[in-house]
Amino acid sequence: MNEREKNLSEIRAAVLTLFKLGRNRRRVAQHNEVASRELRKLQPDSASVSVSAPGYLLLLGLEECEPCRISDLARNTVQDLSAVVRQVQTMEKAGLLTRNSSPDDGRTVMISRTPRGKDTLHVLERTAIQQIGEAVRDWSDEEVIQFAVLFSRFVQDSAAASYETG
Repeated sequence: MNEREKNLSEIRAAVLTLFKLGRNRRRVAQHNEVASRELRKLQPDSASVSVSAPGYLLLLGLEECEPCRISDLARNTVQDLSAVVRQVQTMEKAGLLTRNSSPDDGRTVMISRTPRGKDTLHVLERTAIQQIGEAVRDWSDEEVIQFAVLFSRFVQDSAAASYETG
């Protein structure tokens, strides 16, 4: 194995670990607990608000295409449609999302974030950024900048890669 292949193998292992961290229910629960505390400080009536990892993805997805049909939201966030429907129902009951008829076609239901949903996403994002900051607290500013540039490039290039062999 040459040096480039070794480095690629290390990247693959790091990506797998990152995926596992994202799927780790305990870590997600810790993030949500910290975010929930922050929400309660800002919105005392938000004691019952808890956003799961899939719900977090939906709030992020709506930030990119709001209002949005549920099927488009499921596709854009790479989630199962039935799971998204259930998650939307839960988040609607919590006052984070709202459903409205499309102005173009009254039969089409469009999903949007409520002001509370937008505030919740803001807190979740701020909490995530603080946790990332904690992970790289011993890095120099230059290292953080270099990592941000290269990791963003890696993600963009990965999304564009065809993954066809030979």
